[in-house]
Amino acid sequence: MPKIYLNETDNLEKCESNGFNNFPFFDDLKKEDIAYLCSIAITRKYSKRQIIYSPALSTNSIYFCKAGRVKISILSKDGREKIINLVNPGEIFGETLFLENNKRNEIACTLDECEVYEIDNNEFREFLDKTNLYLWFTYLIRNKINSYLENIEDLSFKDASQRVAAFLLRYSNNFGKKIGSQTFTKSFLGHLEIAQIAACSRQTVSSFLEQIRMQGIIHFDRNRLIVNDQDYLQRLAG
Repeated sequence: MPKIYLNETDNLEKCESNGFNNFPFFDDLKKEDIAYLCSIAITRKYSKRQIIYSPALSTNSIYFCKAGRVKISILSKDGREKIINLVNPGEIFGETLFLENNKRNEIACTLDECEVYEIDNNEFREFLDKTNLYLWFTYLIRNKINSYLENIEDLSFKDASQRVAAFLLRYSNNFGKKIGSQTFTKSFLGHLEIAQIAACSRQTVSSFLEQIRMQGIIHFDRNRLIVNDQDYLQRLAG
């Protein structure tokens, strides 16, 4: 798909209509910087369960999720999948190029129909230089590394039920909206995907979710997760 180069005013309007201003880490940018960002971005649409990149399908791009959700996963030598991150609208992914000398070890695959902005890695580096955002980008990567370390800690020191509870807690805190004593999260994951995140069997996930649903701690279906008692869920997470 070719890049779209418009005059600065039209380009800015194009970005606004496409939602580029909905990315929190660009909130403080000047209008001309947003216009430049749009001029180097390619908009791509992906169907559900489509691979965006992988070690075998490598790209030299950084990605910004405008709509839909993307899972980031790795494969073990025997082919088992472990989900290491979930990307929601307004988030960046594919930034491991900055750490791995332009090599990717992970797979990015859509969970829904997705719309994604793609920017060449080298052009994005120039953009960071131009806008003095390298410090911000370093902070972003540090936060992601901390999230991965928390996941590793869960795998090392918690049993399967505690890992599922910890995932539910993080998922609702990161993506949910608190209304009164409840936390509502639009969209949810399948039991297999939760099992791939928590490194346990699908049967374990199904049994645990049904148990805490019967206790009134959560309510869920494919389209939403409602946490009714975060304190109790926190205790279950250990």
